[in-house]
Amino acid sequence: MKRLAALLFLFGLTLSCATSYYNQAENLVEQGLHQDALREYSGILKMNKQQTGTYTDIRALSGAAASYYELGRYANVQKLCRLILKLDSKSGGGFYYAGASLEAINKPSYAMRFFKQYWRVSATDPYRPFLEARSLLLNNESQSKNMLAAIRDEEMLEIDSYPQNSITILNFQPQEDTPEMDALSRGLTELLLHDLSQVKQIKTVPREQMEMLKQEMQWGKSDLTDVYTVPRFGHILGSRNVLSGTIEAKAKNLTLNVTMNDVVEMIANDPETYTAPMSKVLRMEKDILLGIIKQLKVTPAKADESQMLKIHTDNYDAFLAFSKGLRYQDEQLLSSAVDFFKEAYELDPGFELARERFLLIEAMQVISSGLSVTEFIASKHGRAYAISVASPEFMSQTPLDNGTMGRLQRTGYYLNLGQIPGQEYRYEAADLEFNGIPVERKQLLAPPTPPVFGE
Repeated sequence: MKRLAALLFLFGLTLSCATSYYNQAENLVEQGLHQDALREYSGILKMNKQQTGTYTDIRALSGAAASYYELGRYANVQKLCRLILKLDSKSGGGFYYAGASLEAINKPSYAMRFFKQYWRVSATDPYRPFLEARSLLLNNESQSKNMLAAIRDEEMLEIDSYPQNSITILNFQPQEDTPEMDALSRGLTELLLHDLSQVKQIKTVPREQMEMLKQEMQWGKSDLTDVYTVPRFGHILGSRNVLSGTIEAKAKNLTLNVTMNDVVEMIANDPETYTAPMSKVLRMEKDILLGIIKQLKVTPAKADESQMLKIHTDNYDAFLAFSKGLRYQDEQLLSSAVDFFKEAYELDPGFELARERFLLIEAMQVISSGLSVTEFIASKHGRAYAISVASPEFMSQTPLDNGTMGRLQRTGYYLNLGQIPGQEYRYEAADLEFNGIPVERKQLLAPPTPPVFGE
């Protein structure tokens, strides 16, 4: 018993020291003192190697990579990221700093290889939205160049080679030019494109590219239904089909008239009309979606169809806030867009698309403003910002034969003991947040009455 107690004491002492070192390093990062933070991380890694024979502490490795990046030492960043991703192939920090360091030395195509891996990273990883944002920004730059070339050589484009099931959806033209109807038009377009993208046989053109072309060509809202302009959207964007239409509100009902245009054959099908109460607008979106699938003559796989028909929210106010966020995003007013996406998610915590867009546009706002991503994540996510919980694959593949202390340290890492509640964490539950969004707390049931022995 004495031996076990001594071992537990040493285990607790080691964890306490390690936690203290982490906290000190991450506090320095939050203050922007990256050289001092690097010194702390180097000390942690030195102890790590002495105890395990190699570097296995991903939290310290990620912190050191972040500090090297902020100090402009990109070769060191790339070396550490290779080690991090070898230990955990789903590390958001590993992907982000590998890509960011390559982008910093003007190698965007190589950087893109890392940024576009965001889909492999856990949705709770604080680096995921930054990976997606960097990927989107680089992709937009590439698409902008391609678009300018397509505009220049429009008459020479081989539209017969466009995929049969490729489609661009234009924002529906409001019959009444009000901010709410304009926002709803964008929201419905975004949901239709998102749902169609779940079907593997269909190639969609992101709504952002449609907005980019509209601005480049200086086309107005009326051009979204013009019989001569509509096919040119598909022609230039590489899409065989273009869906256009109008949207109108009357007596608390919403009516959409939609038309499918074949760019190659220059044929516009007869318009389809859909009407539903405002409160059922998301149900109507599924009817329009099935109509598009029918016109494209596609039979989705059952798994794809299940994802495609998932109702995003039944809360009209949440959908309206989401749609307003898209409007501000299109106008490059990112701060307002973030506020509305956050409002949409707060109104309906199950509205996953709103949460994802909130995190993505917040990340784009940070990047476009020139703020340090490292310091932003440190201040927003607090302790243990540098690394999210390791993937299950990493946990299962890590060998457990490096000695007792190696096993105990890995156990401490897996349990994320750097976040043991202390003085700095003693806030009320109502103050807790997840990615900047208040967490809903419910009153726990009273504990059961303990048994009375001897009765």
